[in-house]
Amino acid sequence: MNKDADTLVLLTHHFPYPPGEEFLETEIKYLAEHFYEIVIIPIGCFGKVKTEPRKLPANAKLHTIPNFTHKLWKLKRFLGLLRICFDPQSIKWIFSDIKAAILADGKGFRVLLSWVLSAFEIRNYLLKHVMDKEKSILLYSYWFNPSAISLAMLKEKVPSLVAVARAHGGDLYSCRKVPPYIPLQLKAIKRLDRLYLVSSDGYRYLKDKDAQLNNLAISRLGVLGSKKKAGQSNDGVLRIITCSDIGRIKRLELLIAALSYCKINIEWTHIGDGVLRNELLESAKGLPGNISYRFLGRMPNIQVIQYYHENPIDLFMNVSVSEGVPVSIMEAFSFGVPVIGTDVGGTGELVNGSNGLLVKKDITAIELAGYIENFYRLEASFKNNLRENAYKTWYELSNANRNYKRFSRQLGNELKNGVNCH
Repeated sequence: MNKDADTLVLLTHHFPYPPGEEFLETEIKYLAEHFYEIVIIPIGCFGKVKTEPRKLPANAKLHTIPNFTHKLWKLKRFLGLLRICFDPQSIKWIFSDIKAAILADGKGFRVLLSWVLSAFEIRNYLLKHVMDKEKSILLYSYWFNPSAISLAMLKEKVPSLVAVARAHGGDLYSCRKVPPYIPLQLKAIKRLDRLYLVSSDGYRYLKDKDAQLNNLAISRLGVLGSKKKAGQSNDGVLRIITCSDIGRIKRLELLIAALSYCKINIEWTHIGDGVLRNELLESAKGLPGNISYRFLGRMPNIQVIQYYHENPIDLFMNVSVSEGVPVSIMEAFSFGVPVIGTDVGGTGELVNGSNGLLVKKDITAIELAGYIENFYRLEASFKNNLRENAYKTWYELSNANRNYKRFSRQLGNELKNGVNCH
């Protein structure tokens, strides 16, 4: 085993606790091969964690920040607000972004305060409990959230540290936030050694904001391949699958509306859960008799893979209004399943006419229904070509073995070389 560096400190939202961040289950295995030790800190675990953590590599250990799991959390947050009033760095960072926060809307300033308070607590925890002068440590925030801000603040205090972060979609594009505001985005990026974007679209988005940013890199996510591709239907039914949270951004209500116009026999399966589940189930009850549907709920990734192995799947669909680069599409491609997806975020970096269909963001339900029926009527040989190209796209762009090996080496080199881009 080649260990390129000593210790990796990985800040996540919930991982290794479910649900969510399933893609880290794969990445962590490759990181473990390049670092002697991995310390995982899930900053989003409030209150007592009732679920068992997912299995981790032998050289990974789990930390939780006491302030984030204490029974008197609300009181501690209030006291924390008082404490940051006496922290010069926190005050300086708040005032550096206060104008943007206020312009966002009335809630922007509250968001800024909340982020800086969380970053303040994470920074202090890292300084007291994690940083070790005897070790080479690389700090890595999986999301661009208060964790990334804390690393930027820490880097400002200790310039010799090496600190990096990833940015995906919801943590990158301000339009996906309510209010449309991501606190301290450019300031924090400039302090980090590197920000890894999962898409070229994300890279361009930040370069359009500030052309002088010189510490951006693209490092794509990936999924493991399958030796067995998904089967196709042979009974005249078009089997469609979707896999996502059930929220406004995913626009599953648009898909339901489109299905209501379709005259062909369709079986639609959705994997995932969310706040709009009951609302969508109610809408789905109005679908005509030629459309059947199943909501399977949230499933562990291993069960999702099993579903692809055991069931015929003709088409994957993603009609989101915003995306990073959907891991769910990578997964579909790894099984040779063509995709119809909206041209948002980095989706167009995967989906095209050779492996499916990229449709406009503001597509109507009637237009979408037409594309679904057109796909159904394609010649079998054309569909087979789509399936072959879908798999080829996975292999070339979303192969976890290739992408995560390269990324792990990059992180090891960041620490070994003490990269400082500023």
